Amino acid sequence: MSGQVNEDYVRGFFDGGGCVHVAQRMLILTNTNKNIIDDICIFLKSIKIKTHVMSRTPQKPHHNVCYDIRIHDYFSVQRFFHLIGTNHEDKYLKFLRVLRSYVKIPLSETEKRKLIEMRNDGHTYRYIANFLNRSVGTIHYVYQNYLAS
Repeated sequence: MSGQVNEDYVRGFFDGGGCVHVAQRMLILTNTNKNIIDDICIFLKSIKIKTHVMSRTPQKPHHNVCYDIRIHDYFSVQRFFHLIGTNHEDKYLKFLRVLRSYVKIPLSETEKRKLIEMRNDGHTYRYIANFLNRSVGTIHYVYQNYLAS
């Protein structure tokens, strides 16, 4: 199955059984077949989209366990939007609402590496903020609280 999973397959899967939760800033793809869920997760990981799988126990005895692929960090939602997308206008508009809902967009791994490199080269927070097109406060906060040794 995993050889058949590609962008078109995931888009069709998402259009048919996925949803966008605007309030939780999350995409969810659901199915009862764990193998399909695993194959989709492997594909999404290969294109650098982070996923989390949860299982839901049925409330009625004759129902099957459901598996949810959840995508909820900014960069993964953004990559899904740009690389996979949707053919449904309603889901498309919800995608846009989710992406616009981020007041503070987290620094990417590339930005973090550049921040460390530039600080090690002696550049000021203001210079780095201008270079990365970020606020000085964000650069200072991230460096002091997460990156400084």
